[in-house]
Amino acid sequence: MNQVLQDSLDLARIDQSSEEARLVDMSALIDSIVEEFRDRGLSALFLDSPRAPVFCKPMLTRRLARNLIDNAIKFGKAAEVCVLLTADHVEVRISDDGPGVPPEDLERVLEPFVRLEPSRSRDTGGSGLGLAIANRIARAQGAQLRLENGAHGGLQAIVSWPKPAANEH
Repeated sequence: MNQVLQDSLDLARIDQSSEEARLVDMSALIDSIVEEFRDRGLSALFLDSPRAPVFCKPMLTRRLARNLIDNAIKFGKAAEVCVLLTADHVEVRISDDGPGVPPEDLERVLEPFVRLEPSRSRDTGGSGLGLAIANRIARAQGAQLRLENGAHGGLQAIVSWPKPAANEH
């Protein structure tokens, strides 16, 4: 109950964060988070990724990535993470090998307290706030979180940040 209360408070406070956005190499930040999971003996892999400067709030972004990687490990047993550059975005992709999410629920699971796992146990399904917190953190920074089912199973969480303008580096 304490964790659900803390998560609820965190969700409510995201928009009031006083943390300053700064230019960060997203690949280095995400790699360090993956290493935290590996240090705890969990199955997470960071794939070779290019330098990817982006303006973000690093502490909030850490929370976002931890929530998504934790979900990938919890529901898929392993997380595979990479950072990609597109023409105008920096994308963090977190993939798992789990069952995925029914297509009609892909957007709904980003809402607070939505759980697809029917038990009330936090051990098997969590509080239904992890994805909502990640989504709110992304939006608060001008990023977008979307979920996609993999072509061969599993789920992919993709967080997309606008690339900084060349004169912002």
